[in-house]
Amino acid sequence: MPGQSDSVAPPSSERTKSSTSKEMYRERIRAKDPRLLQFFDASSKHPAIEWVHERVMHFSRCPVGLSMLLIVGPTGVGKTLLMERIRRDILETATEEMRRDPGHIPVLCASADATETGNFRMRYLYWDLLEDADEPDLAHKQNPDTRRPRVDQLGRSYPKVDRGTEALRKVLENCIRERRVLVLLIDEAQGLTKVASARMLKAHMEVLKMLAKDTRVLIVLAGHYDLLDLFDLSSQNVRLSIDLHFTRYRAEIPLHAKLFRDVIYKFQTKVPLTKVPDLRRLHWQYLYEQTLGCIGMLKDLFLLALGEAIDAGRDELMMEDFYKHERSLTELERMRLDIQQGEERMAMRNVGKLSWEAAIAKKYEKEFPVQQESSKEQDLRATDRESRRRDFRRWLGLDLTQKEDKARGHLSETPQAPPEPPPSSKRRGVGKRKAVRDQVGEPMKKAKPAGAG
Repeated sequence: MPGQSDSVAPPSSERTKSSTSKEMYRERIRAKDPRLLQFFDASSKHPAIEWVHERVMHFSRCPVGLSMLLIVGPTGVGKTLLMERIRRDILETATEEMRRDPGHIPVLCASADATETGNFRMRYLYWDLLEDADEPDLAHKQNPDTRRPRVDQLGRSYPKVDRGTEALRKVLENCIRERRVLVLLIDEAQGLTKVASARMLKAHMEVLKMLAKDTRVLIVLAGHYDLLDLFDLSSQNVRLSIDLHFTRYRAEIPLHAKLFRDVIYKFQTKVPLTKVPDLRRLHWQYLYEQTLGCIGMLKDLFLLALGEAIDAGRDELMMEDFYKHERSLTELERMRLDIQQGEERMAMRNVGKLSWEAAIAKKYEKEFPVQQESSKEQDLRATDRESRRRDFRRWLGLDLTQKEDKARGHLSETPQAPPEPPPSSKRRGVGKRKAVRDQVGEPMKKAKPAGAG
């Protein structure tokens, strides 16, 4: 129509309960002080989140051979912020397609929130995803009549199948097909593990796997390290999924410490006040101690300190504003224990996998060369890895004298010592002699040499 803007109208997935709640929260921040909202909307790019974001966007464009993607990391590292950014970028990428087909929704989002009973139920996840798609007449597309048991002709009662959950799942599958949804983003996905039995835990994983298989949609799950419990249930889950470790910054690694200080400086420059202390140079260790290297926690701490300065009517950010919200040692130790256990668990899974450190190593190799292990540590690690690899290849029935040369891309022969014959397993019974040849007859006398008397 004449005079109408060429901009695309917000898709129905933008007019949902979750987005409405976020807008209400932003309005509350704006009402308190617009400067708080200015810092709240500020984002700081750093290598860890950029690498995970790039990998997710890659798999969203080319999900061949992949059904589910895990984003696993400690609490407060920035997973929720990452999921919001991924959603926004997918919508921007599909702008032209949505202009041609207003019914197309490329991405749906939901959160696997806990329930009052402590047991997660899939019907709530289905409902939230359908609400995110703005599914019409949703309340009448389920059959919640599960109150009275079914009674057969002999008077025996049986519990009814929860047809309400099944109906919602079918509606969601049809919605994904009709709307041509490409990606499902599920935040706080560790809530899927909050069940009363291992059978229900496995059932949740099977339902997600069948949903991805039937609709060819990529399911991205983001959550705490407890999320790994879902994918350690069967080898099929491992085959159909890829996990990405969204790590914190570790101060004992010089490159990590440098990148953490850079993020502090970026936040420091975005504080909408006149005077800000030199946090990167003078106070970065205190901020690291309070956040354990997690950027999401760092931004929350900045927001709390900024709120204190604004409430006091000052145009200066002071360290006292941070001290008012510091965590106790007990709280920090509890978080440290969870992070340590999760990182050790991921270290066993990600041996040899690409990480964000490896992706940026070349950029910082002159300033921060890779720390080489001692020869003893290298020998121990190589021996353990070679032993596990040989056991695995032996189980597969492969030739143990060959190993793959990844640098050259072919198999190279490894000289092996000839195998020793196995020891005899025969054992003598009690009282039996060792089998030897007995002499027969008298021994022959040696002939005398010639000329002897």
